[in-house]
Amino acid sequence: MDARQRREQRLQENRASVDRMRTTLEKMRADTAKIQDESAKAAALGNIELWQMQLDTMQRNLDANREAMQKRNDLIKQRQKPQSEEQEKSAAPK
Repeated sequence: MDARQRREQRLQENRASVDRMRTTLEKMRADTAKIQDESAKAAALGNIELWQMQLDTMQRNLDANREAMQKRNDLIKQRQKPQSEEQEKSAAPK
């Protein structure tokens, strides 16, 4: 497995983690709505807020990584393009 494939695999794993965290956070919200004790409910809502902030940060990082990977792949393609054009020119009959 080359470096590009490893990066893509890590990105997919991180996306899956974020998705699982979103599901867990939604369950926490649903469970919190059922809490009768106001102080326990306030504590649970505080935890949810913190986890939401962490999840938002992780999502922004994932988006930035995805964008950076795409830009990197585009640059690699652009660099390879002139090389292949030069090879075609040198291989063309004169």
